[in-house]
Amino acid sequence: MTTTPASVTRNAARILGADWTAESGPWDSYGTLTAPTSDTYTLCVDGDHRNLLLECVFHCTDKVASFPPVATPEEAERLAGKVAAAIRTHEAGIKAGED
Repeated sequence: MTTTPASVTRNAARILGADWTAESGPWDSYGTLTAPTSDTYTLCVDGDHRNLLLECVFHCTDKVASFPPVATPEEAERLAGKVAAAIRTHEAGIKAGED
């Protein structure tokens, strides 16, 4: 596993389950995650602070989560789990009407 945002989203999709798909942006500079009955999520680099931002398209007023940059494949693997957990939490909030 590489340490790009797109590679992290591909692994997060695997963690989230078969309904989730990941797509890569140019040069793997960002990745998107979608599922049939969910919001669409993007993991990208914040140009000002160099953190990784998890954002959603439809049910957001701000970022879903922010993560420090990763430098190793092991860190990227752990980050994919955190991204998946943040998406699950956000999706549960949407379903409960707490967005």
